[in-house]
Amino acid sequence: AGWAESTAYSELVRQTLTFGVASGKQIATSAVASFTMSAPTSIIGGFLSSSSVKGGAGGVLWATALGSGGVPVLSAGQIMQFNYSCAGTSS
Repeated sequence: AGWAESTAYSELVRQTLTFGVASGKQIATSAVASFTMSAPTSIIGGFLSSSSVKGGAGGVLWATALGSGGVPVLSAGQIMQFNYSCAGTSS
């Protein structure tokens, strides 16, 4: 509750994450997802969704995460990059 997607980025769609090979019960992105800011904005965190529609409400929300190191205020032209990793355990 209270979160909203910033669409103040130049890319026409949400970026697609590309994952590497799982190893040791962990998997991570093999490249960062980059967003070029088109206007000044503050980014609190990020999310993973099955929908690539910029600003869209459809799809499945897979994960959310707060950023680390405070809330950056980004200027137009600055690039924000995200990567993602997750680990599993045996049950």
